[in-house]
Amino acid sequence: CGSSYDTDFQPALSYTITGRAVAMEGPDNSHPHNYLLVGTSVEMNDQSVQTDEDGTFSIAVAPGTYTLTVGADFYLYRQVQVTVAAQSVDLGDVPVMVYDMTGDGYVNARDLVTYQQYAAAIDRGEGEYERLLDFDGDGRITPADMDGAAGFIGAGKLDESIYD
Repeated sequence: CGSSYDTDFQPALSYTITGRAVAMEGPDNSHPHNYLLVGTSVEMNDQSVQTDEDGTFSIAVAPGTYTLTVGADFYLYRQVQVTVAAQSVDLGDVPVMVYDMTGDGYVNARDLVTYQQYAAAIDRGEGEYERLLDFDGDGRITPADMDGAAGFIGAGKLDESIYD
């Protein structure tokens, strides 16, 4: 009597990785206002989900080690290594640095100027509202949304190494 098995066997997706994406408000990973990053992408291998209205995400997984990438336009993408063994994993808050307005992979003075120009264009009726930049969720891009950017600018030219 022989045995048979399927070489394409995939383990059951019996666990989840959950978390909540929030805007990092300081170079120390702080996020005192808990600005929720709504519509932010969370990618893992060939799976991609977007955060809900409360900034949360959930991905079904089998046991293993994964790298999640969290981010969106205007943000510095953050990679998080997660090991799932015998239970689901809740990452809690995942602070993501925002304000990479120029998309060059750095947060610096150019980004603050670009952000200010963007907000001014919206005020003049020449720009489109972008939810990803409305950190306080009041439906407008205002100086309050830019306050966090000023804190980063003082820290110099920042890149994804800030997450280390």
